[in-house]
Amino acid sequence: MHKPNARNNNLEDTIAMLPVRIRDQILQRVYMMGYAGHVLPTLVRSAIAGSAIHRAWFLGYTGHFEEMGICHGLANPYLHSKRMEQAE
Repeated sequence: MHKPNARNNNLEDTIAMLPVRIRDQILQRVYMMGYAGHVLPTLVRSAIAGSAIHRAWFLGYTGHFEEMGICHGLANPYLHSKRMEQAE
């Protein structure tokens, strides 16, 4: 597990102090950047490693999402087309 450094703690404190709605909007935008395939430079990734922002980007980048209470991602791929065929 990565040990957060002082920069990460400051970033986490800043994010935590924001109102919930603003924080969620920021994290949603970062998630969508990752989902769109935007790759963060290694220097940026190491600077934000372990933070909520890094987690949001990583989950988007690897395609994690939740539908009807079921989490989909690397270990549980989304099989929508197969479910639709079974329903018919």
